[in-house]
Amino acid sequence: MGTVLIVFGIFLWLGFTMVTFIFLTPTKENTRERLKMSLKIILSKNSGPVFGISLLKVTGIFWVCVGLIISVIGESFLQGTNGDIILGIVFLAPVWIGAIIAEKWKKGKSRQ
Repeated sequence: MGTVLIVFGIFLWLGFTMVTFIFLTPTKENTRERLKMSLKIILSKNSGPVFGISLLKVTGIFWVCVGLIISVIGESFLQGTNGDIILGIVFLAPVWIGAIIAEKWKKGKSRQ
C-alpha cells in the first residue's frame, strides 16, 4: 500500500505540473521560465485554478510522505476496520483541508 501511495503521489504531482506547464504558463516565456513557474506551489488567497492545481500538487507530495511512513511502519498496521478508517482519512484529508481553506477565503472576499 505504501508503494502504491508513493507512485500515485508522484503521478499526481507530475501530472498537475504538466497541466500547469501547458495551460497556466504564458507561451511567450522561454521553456526554462515556464518550467520554473509550473514547479512552484502557489497557495495564495486565490481560489481559482492556480490555487486548485497547487493544492493537488501538495496532495501528491502529502501522499508520497504518507506512503513512505506506511512503508516504514509496515502494512500490518493498516489491516482491519481501523486501517480502513486511517486510509480513508489519509486519502481525504488534503481534499477536506483544501475545501475548508477555499471556503474561508471565499467568505473573506465576500465580506470585503
